[in-house]
Amino acid sequence: MNKPRTLNSISVVGFTIMEIMVTLIIVAIVTAIAMPLYNKTVDEMHKKEAKTALGTIRSAEQMYKIDNNNYTSATFGSDNNGNTARSTLNVDIYNNADWEYAVTGVSGTGLAARATATAARLRGKHKKGGTDPGVISINITDGETIADYSW
Repeated sequence: MNKPRTLNSISVVGFTIMEIMVTLIIVAIVTAIAMPLYNKTVDEMHKKEAKTALGTIRSAEQMYKIDNNNYTSATFGSDNNGNTARSTLNVDIYNNADWEYAVTGVSGTGLAARATATAARLRGKHKKGGTDPGVISINITDGETIADYSW
């Protein structure tokens, strides 16, 4: 900051335009460095949310098989309507803005559970030239779990 100047007997104190520009440039550089790291952290948190939900589905399906001698094909709605997972598997997992959950390929010996990223979740995160829908899945065969946490 500059020393006070006088302009027609009025004292003028303030920042020069150069000082303000340098400050704005520094803030822009710090923001450019921090935002990708923040976005990556948020993405990892959302993936962990899906992995945790799939782990819960896996455990619930295995307990269901112990009680009923087979797996079940549960559906996951956005609320209690259309959500058979809550009544069948006793889990509170719902489709949300980021993930849609599904249990498919149910047989007496196994099943596949998957979390598919919604269009809102992807927000242009496809690999260049790719069409990866953003799927995280687990497969259970005779109690053995094969996780495919690819993205």
